[in-house]
Amino acid sequence: SSTDRTQTPYRASFLCPIEGKLLADFNVSIQEESKDRKLRFHVKRLIKSHQQRGEDVDEELDFYMDDDDVAVLFTMEDSSKVFAIGNIEQVAVADGTVDARRATGSSSAEYLRQLSMSQRSNGVFINDPKGLFILRWYREVKGDGTPPDGPRYQNDRACKYYKLTSDNDGEAFRWTSNYQIISKVYLKKHSTLPLCYSLSAADKKMVTSTMKKMVGPEAE
Repeated sequence: SSTDRTQTPYRASFLCPIEGKLLADFNVSIQEESKDRKLRFHVKRLIKSHQQRGEDVDEELDFYMDDDDVAVLFTMEDSSKVFAIGNIEQVAVADGTVDARRATGSSSAEYLRQLSMSQRSNGVFINDPKGLFILRWYREVKGDGTPPDGPRYQNDRACKYYKLTSDNDGEAFRWTSNYQIISKVYLKKHSTLPLCYSLSAADKKMVTSTMKKMVGPEAE
């Protein structure tokens, strides 16, 4: 609501609406009790080490799947880089090659929407450049579960939890490419605040470190 957004909302350069037909393809009213959260290893260097050793495929390490929580790289209107936390609601794989530049550019949402794709109920490999996702965004909130004043993302002073929103944090549902995914994260459910979760210091450090490698020192 407008009362929840007292500051001028930032918009990532690649956000744009999608057609209503897509919204009919999945249930937009997620229920908290339906979220089966299991402790996972999320550090990408561990995943890569696991793969390099030639171990058997492990879906918890090797795939992005429905209901996974992930950190996603955003480029803001002022060209700054931030991450947002999203919950995967739908997974697909493009039938053809996904152009990395167009998939992360200013018109990426429209570009990705027009791609021919196949749904993947069993997830996609973490390094698959054809991976596509629809995400429901978490909102950074204060200790009482209300939105903080100041920056919308990486509000380190005020942000205590991440709240899974019913309005998708004011954004349209649209496809996001694997090129923007930083890593899986593990969110711990708050004992009393509805739909609020905490991000461990270790996971946050991993996300910011990986993001820095993706975009350079400006991500600090």
